[in-house]
Amino acid sequence: MSLEGFRVQDLLVRFQGVVVLEQAVIAASIVIQALLTNRSRCRRRLRRGLEDWGNLYQHGLNADNSPQFQAYMVVHGWTWANEHPGDIAGPLATWVEVETCSVMLAHLLMGFELSLYEPADYAMVYWYVDLLGMVWQQGSKHLQEQQPALITTPGPTHKKGSSSSSSTAAGLGGAKLPSKASAKGSKAAAAAAAAAKAAQQQQQQPTKHSSSSSDAHLHSSGSSKPEWLLSNLILEAQRQLAMGTLRLMMALPLLELYKHPELPFNSEAQRFDQRFAAFHSLQRPEPLVYEQFVTSTSVEGVEPVQLLRLAGESFKRAQQACGVALKGPSSLPISQQQQLDLKAMDRVAATNGIAVMLLARTAASSSSSSNGTAAAGGMGAAAAKPAAAGPQLKPHYEFAVSKNFPTLTLKSAAAAATAAR
Repeated sequence: MSLEGFRVQDLLVRFQGVVVLEQAVIAASIVIQALLTNRSRCRRRLRRGLEDWGNLYQHGLNADNSPQFQAYMVVHGWTWANEHPGDIAGPLATWVEVETCSVMLAHLLMGFELSLYEPADYAMVYWYVDLLGMVWQQGSKHLQEQQPALITTPGPTHKKGSSSSSSTAAGLGGAKLPSKASAKGSKAAAAAAAAAKAAQQQQQQPTKHSSSSSDAHLHSSGSSKPEWLLSNLILEAQRQLAMGTLRLMMALPLLELYKHPELPFNSEAQRFDQRFAAFHSLQRPEPLVYEQFVTSTSVEGVEPVQLLRLAGESFKRAQQACGVALKGPSSLPISQQQQLDLKAMDRVAATNGIAVMLLARTAASSSSSSNGTAAAGGMGAAAAKPAAAGPQLKPHYEFAVSKNFPTLTLKSAAAAATAAR
C-alpha cells in the first residue's frame, strides 16, 4: 500500500478511530462475558473492566476533537453543543461516560443482592446510585437530542441546541456533583413521561425486541427512542427509590428510632473509600469523595418531618416511573425480567410510602404533645430536642420484595424483642 499523499496527521486520526473501535469491543465483550457468570464473579469482572472503560474514554476524547471527525459532523448536519464551555467531550466520549455509569450502577446494586453491605453502608451507596443515575440521564438525553438523522448523502448543517437548562440537585440528601456535572437529572423524568405519552399518541407499530441487556441493572443509551425511553424510566424509578430510601434513613436518627453504630475497625470515611475505590481511577464520571457525601447529607437545621415529606415524594415519583414503563405504549421493548423488576420496585415504593406516612403522623403527634408538656412545665430546652416518633416503633429493613431496594417495616419494640428471641 502506497503512503503517497497521506499526511502523518491523517494516519494518526485513522489510527485513533481504529483504537476507539477496538477498545469499545474489548469493553463491551467484558460486560457480556461477565453477565454469563454468577453474580459474585459478574460483579468482580465488571469492577475490573472499569479500567478498559477509562482507557476508552480517553481514546474517545481524542477522536472527538480530531479535525476529521469534526468535519464529518459538519457534513452530516451534526452540531454538538456542550453545556459547559470548558468541556471538550463530544458524542464518543459522552457515550463512553454513559455506558461506564451503567457498569458502575450494576456493580453497586449487585452488592445488595450478594449481601455485601452493612446497614451503615446503605446511605452512602444509595447516594452514589442517585448521582450515577443523574449523570447517565443527562448524558443519554444529550445523545438522544443531538444525534443526527440517518442520511446517506452530505447535506446542510442543521443546528440543534439543547433545550434543557441546568437545575439544582434534588433537595436535601440530593446529589451535589462537581462543577462539570450539572444536576439536571430531574428534567429527565418529565422528558421520559412526555416522550412516552407522545409515543402512545403516535401509535408506533408494535415491535418485539429483546432487552437492551440481559441484566436488569445495565442501562443502554439506546440507538432507538423506545429503548432509551425504557432505560430512562427504569433508571428514574431506581433513582427515586434510592433517594427516598436515603432521606428516610436520614430522618430515622432525628426521630430517635435509629442510632448510628460505632464501627469497630474502620471509620465511615474509610468505608466510603473502600466501597468506591474502584471508581477513583476513572476520569469520567468524576469520582466523588467522602466530603461531598457528608455535605450533601447534612441534616443540620432540618426537621425530620421535612425529610419524611421529601422521602414520600420520591417514592411517589418512583411509582409514577414504574407505572409509565409498565402501562406505556406497546412499542417499549420491555422484557419479562424488566417487568418483574419494575413491579417489585413499585411494591417497594408503595410500602415505604405507607411507612413514611405512619412515621410522619406519629412524629407530628409526638412533637405536639412534647411541645405542650414543655410549655406547661416551662421546659424550653426539652422542647428544642427532636421528638421521637414513638419509642414503641422499631424500624427494620427487608429485601424480600426487591433484591436491590429494601422495604421498611415498623414493629413495636415488644414484638421486635420477641422475634429476636
